Amino acid sequence: MKKLILTTAFFSAFTLAGLAQNNLNTNTTTDATPKKAGKDLTPEQAAQRQSTRAADELGLSAEQKQKFYDASLVRITANRPLKQQAEAATDKGSKKSVHQQMKANRDTFENNVNAMLTPEQKTKWEAQKTKAKANKESEDHLD
Repeated sequence: MKKLILTTAFFSAFTLAGLAQNNLNTNTTTDATPKKAGKDLTPEQAAQRQSTRAADELGLSAEQKQKFYDASLVRITANRPLKQQAEAATDKGSKKSVHQQMKANRDTFENNVNAMLTPEQKTKWEAQKTKAKANKESEDHLD
């Protein structure tokens, strides 16, 4: 009888420890990263978030912030359906075409932003883009 109780206790302890570790792993993967959290925003909310962040980091005036918001909203509104097309596309040719359209939208956005920034703000903007690109590349290497 002692052996049966000890064996049951032994297996129960390992089972509970295994379940506890499994719960720890699932909790860390469900935490939303800032990038993923923004996917549920409307285009207006996303543009507002981006323009507020740009105003804080670049020191934009109210007029510049509004222009940044407008440019962001145009880009986001144009790119959302293209992202869905790219995800649904099965052949490389159509994906490449969609990505080229998205790049054209991004280039238009960049030109609009650069046209309204002061030289000092442009320097900060370029530094931000370089940092974001480096962060993205390091994340890609981790996946």
